[in-house]
Amino acid sequence: MRSGGHPTEDEARIALAESITDLETEIGSSVALRVRNRAKKRVQVSVAVDKGLVEAIELLKRQLPVDAPTEARIREIAVDHLFHEGDFGTETGFVIAGFGTNDIFPRLRSFEFQYSALGLHRTRRGTEIAISDDLDAQIEPFAQRDVMATFVEGMHPMYRETVLPALVGNYFDEIRKLLLAETPPKTDDADAVDALRDGLLERLAKQLQETAYAYFILPHVQVVSTMPKEELAVLAEAFINLTALKRKASQDQETVGGPTDVAVISKGDGFIWVKRKHYFDPKLNPGFSAGYLEV
Repeated sequence: MRSGGHPTEDEARIALAESITDLETEIGSSVALRVRNRAKKRVQVSVAVDKGLVEAIELLKRQLPVDAPTEARIREIAVDHLFHEGDFGTETGFVIAGFGTNDIFPRLRSFEFQYSALGLHRTRRGTEIAISDDLDAQIEPFAQRDVMATFVEGMHPMYRETVLPALVGNYFDEIRKLLLAETPPKTDDADAVDALRDGLLERLAKQLQETAYAYFILPHVQVVSTMPKEELAVLAEAFINLTALKRKASQDQETVGGPTDVAVISKGDGFIWVKRKHYFDPKLNPGFSAGYLEV
């Protein structure tokens, strides 16, 4: 019996067991990290995460029925996933941009970190951009990309990647089902519809990409390549503000917002703050600035 729409204790126990089994299967099928003295390192990791695990499991027990065998499996998962490749949990993005000692043009590298502790780490290399004679400029969004991508590419990524392919695919799938439902089934015609669907989806993806590049991406990049540094800073801040406004005017969590720090990196000037928020108002703290001037 359900109470007020909530699952019963047995249903909760079954759902928890299924989730644990899924995680065990995912970890078991992923590639193991190469770790020296694995057994010793595993003991060290177990000790290091024990306090956090105890608190997390106690919190879980308040919500779900967790018996001793289940707790043991949770502990195994918490340690095992640190010794395997795979997407477990969330990542932290890290972007490095600027000039090397011998660079004439700027470079950019992005990485994603899942964790780094006790000699274990899992990172993933992301975007690599090197401005050159062949690449005048690049507009590259990170993290929450949807608003910037819509502005730069002229279409929300969801339409290009999901809606349009699904619309075309479902249309041809319905025709295929009708052909197979006939007596006798028209299998040859159904196979021809499959081939037609795949070819059309491929051409649709190519056409959308070519259109976005010719009419949206290329014009934006050409303008950005000739923009003065101060206008580039304004544009970058505007992209952030657009994303914040979109989050505020929707049911999504407001994960972007507030004062934005803006900086420009150039070969001649180095790293220059254009706009930077402070945790205090400098006008109300003249002694702070005076102290810097004295030094």
